[in-house]
Amino acid sequence: MVLIMTLMVIAIVTVLLLALFEGSAIVAQEDLLADSATSLVEGQIAQAASQTNQTWMSQPGLVRTNTVRKV
Repeated sequence: MVLIMTLMVIAIVTVLLLALFEGSAIVAQEDLLADSATSLVEGQIAQAASQTNQTWMSQPGLVRTNTVRKV
């Protein structure tokens, strides 16, 4: 009887630990996705700002470049 109770406690603790590790893995994946989105936007703005003879403007989800015409 004691052996069965001990095995049940070990099984419950194992399930709880696996749930904890799974939750932390999901949080780490969400952080990675958020960082990659930020890096993508920063790269687009840096690329648009480095072009010569062009101006750039941004709005959510889009970076536009316009050629500067000298009059």
